[in-house]
Amino acid sequence: MTLSGFGIHPLVLDAALHAMGVVGEQAATMLPFSWQGVSLHAAGASRVRARIAPAGDGTVSVELADQAGLPVLSVQALVMRSVSSQLLSAAVAAADAAGRGLLEVAWLPVELAHNDISADLVVWELESFQDGVGPVYSATHRVLVALQSWLAQERAGRLVVLTQGSVGQDATNLAGAAVWGLVRSAQAEHPGRVMLVDSDGSMDVGDVIGCGEEQLMIRNGTAYAARLAQLRPQPILQLPDTNSGWRLVAGGAGTLEDLTLASCPAKELAPGQVRIEVRALGVNFRDVLVALGIYPGAAELGAEGAGVVTEVGPGVTGLAVGDPVMGLLGVAGSEAVVDARLVVKLPNRWPLTDAAGVPVVFLTAYYALRVLAQVQPGESVLVHAAAGGVGMAAVQLARLWGLEVFATASRGKWDTLHTMGCDNTHVADSRTLAFEETFWLTTEGRGVDVVLNSLAGEFTDASLRLLPRGGRFIEMGKTEFGTPRSLPRTILGWPTGLST
Repeated sequence: MTLSGFGIHPLVLDAALHAMGVVGEQAATMLPFSWQGVSLHAAGASRVRARIAPAGDGTVSVELADQAGLPVLSVQALVMRSVSSQLLSAAVAAADAAGRGLLEVAWLPVELAHNDISADLVVWELESFQDGVGPVYSATHRVLVALQSWLAQERAGRLVVLTQGSVGQDATNLAGAAVWGLVRSAQAEHPGRVMLVDSDGSMDVGDVIGCGEEQLMIRNGTAYAARLAQLRPQPILQLPDTNSGWRLVAGGAGTLEDLTLASCPAKELAPGQVRIEVRALGVNFRDVLVALGIYPGAAELGAEGAGVVTEVGPGVTGLAVGDPVMGLLGVAGSEAVVDARLVVKLPNRWPLTDAAGVPVVFLTAYYALRVLAQVQPGESVLVHAAAGGVGMAAVQLARLWGLEVFATASRGKWDTLHTMGCDNTHVADSRTLAFEETFWLTTEGRGVDVVLNSLAGEFTDASLRLLPRGGRFIEMGKTEFGTPRSLPRTILGWPTGLST
């Protein structure tokens, strides 16, 4: 059991709480319902001693200590709720009948016959309906101010937050969706004080705001309320009823749910080819585009993977039956027949599941740095999004080749960069423009020789300014491509190579 990443591992806590079975004489199964006064005193405990004592009606206190008696976790009040064996059996039977025990939010029509509008009501309406980050920030800021003002008042009634196109299958209002998420949190903290209504304008809001529902959606003259419903079962992929192999193919609907398995007869090996039993596949952005039907040109699912060689064609050397390999398999299926030069034998004890996602990111980083940028030992490179797949590969290759590496990533991923050898002076936030000043100071105004870019807009401009002596700018992004002629001369004062 790996304990890292947890204050207390869920399995350890769950095992300790089993001792509640001897507290009192419960006729029914007791399950945790709410926690109060929780304090974590130490992290990483693999063994604990539990002291559980009654603390009121249906409530216990919990104290966990390590083997030395030092405190690990304390809970002042853990409220329990009883669940009868009949209810558990019914829930299990319902889950088995549906094939799963999962629920989803469904919008169901509600009756408005008992609409009481005598209460004090204040309506706050989100009028803007724009895309982009700016409107989202503005809308959430404005509704937060309205919520704080309303909740600070000791008055009866409810604040009604009115939006349009923010929930349901036809949701298109990004700012409104963010407002709903924020207001739902306020509703959880202040029950009965705030109401959410998303309307298409087909009903008068005054006809619904007193119905007692916390969240309503109005469409085509009908009011809908959010309810938990059994998750609709999704079709399960079935292997073809043949003895031949299979492959995963995209359907014609352009959705991820439309994927199917098709039979794939075995191919004869040509000279220089090998047959591989596929054990693991890497999934890339390209695969998503293919599955959605928006990848340019004809393409099939599957690019990289790992497996075991089952047959070797004429003229193949260096590979034998039984060898674990990884490479560019070009198929998402049970078997791949590929040129032997596109796969490589795995090092000992390297899991196939780890190897399956290695080829594309490392080949991309290699092509960008070695082929396009033609980096040389002693040069410096700025790698954006360095905690991503290609980014981590680029950092490792650059350090292997003797380059000075500057890297950006979100702050939560800086530990990953530190483990790859990047110190604090060579790491900056990928979500702000502060990296320009940070690296400018670190290099004492020299900047860098190469930029491996995947950002856009003003982040690209800031990165270009870090090439004051000229250099190579390698663009991996999928939007806002630039050309040397389109780049401002104020940014590129020296000749700079641009590759995309």
